[in-house]
Amino acid sequence: MNKLSMLRVFLQLFWTSSMLFACGPSGLSTGIDAEEQGIVDASFRLTGISEVSRVNIKIPPNVDKNYQLDSQGRVSDQFVLTAGVHKVTAVAYKKDNSTTPPTELEVARAEGEIIVTTASVSQLSLALLDATGGQKQPDFGPVITLIKGEPTVLSPGQTVTVSSQAVDLDTKDVISYSWSHDCGVDNAKAHFVEPSAAITEFISDIEQFCKLTLTVKSNKFTDSETLDVTFIEQGSGTLALSAYYAPNPRLNSINGSSNASNTSCTIELYNDYYASYANAMCPKAFVTGSTSKWSAYSMDWGAKEHKDRKIEASISDGCGSIEYKNDYPDYPTYSYFLWTHSTVGNIVCMATFKATNYIDIVNGDGIVIDKKPLIGQVSVGVHFVDKVK
Repeated sequence: MNKLSMLRVFLQLFWTSSMLFACGPSGLSTGIDAEEQGIVDASFRLTGISEVSRVNIKIPPNVDKNYQLDSQGRVSDQFVLTAGVHKVTAVAYKKDNSTTPPTELEVARAEGEIIVTTASVSQLSLALLDATGGQKQPDFGPVITLIKGEPTVLSPGQTVTVSSQAVDLDTKDVISYSWSHDCGVDNAKAHFVEPSAAITEFISDIEQFCKLTLTVKSNKFTDSETLDVTFIEQGSGTLALSAYYAPNPRLNSINGSSNASNTSCTIELYNDYYASYANAMCPKAFVTGSTSKWSAYSMDWGAKEHKDRKIEASISDGCGSIEYKNDYPDYPTYSYFLWTHSTVGNIVCMATFKATNYIDIVNGDGIVIDKKPLIGQVSVGVHFVDKVK
């Protein structure tokens, strides 16, 4: 056995979410005094950085290698180092196809030292630091911070001055301004003096209501705001009118059950289509003189105001009594009732369930001057007998 000491050194290179793993041996390079040399057996796997075109490893004075990654990001090599301290530099590159001809950009770099000794295995871990500047900062879009007109109610032929301001946090980006208008009578009778200026003037030659829209743009992003202007002859006035449709509430289902007769009844009323096929007469009889539990369910209260709403129940004469038993009276979506049936046998009764939603009627000052009920009502027929078959 000669004095050659065989030394394997595992070189591990780490990058954020990427790692070079040391593996088994391959070939052997020579040319160094056998009494001072060691074998560096390195196999690299680079994961998570698919854009890397090559990795360069330098270990002066003799090692300067470029590694082309295979389809799985791996490369293997073997070389000889003299015993002692060695500086190791690893640099990852990717191609930049935005230039002509294409060039390479350094995307990560690591530097460190490895100590090669005899009769042992040395390891070195390097952090391959991202050199691209980190995560890409998205572009900032513009935002309108001011839009106003003075005056906003004026006579035809008069001029309203409209002013605006916009901000883009990317101060190098140029903000463009664009005004447009939509007038209720004739757009051709109105115009901006300078529609691409932040501050400009607007004129309408006739009486009409106009909606002015400002759109600002920087790079690919935009922001828009609107301003209302009214042109009206002196001595006239304007009415700002808003209205909404307030439909009646709807009972979606009615359910009844009796333990005494082991009977139940369900009437589904989700919409008018269901109602047109529903049978409002319960299919099975209930026992005379017992008590049954009934519920009425509504999710369609119609008008948008839900401050004052309730579900009530009533029964036809001679059919006993029905009592409201809701556990949550302030939340009447589900309302429960106990119906104590008549003691008279073989009678057909009718129970009527009514959902009422009261909406506020307000005057021009926003003061409530009245309440109007919106009603949804459904009746159910029940047959009572002395004994259920």
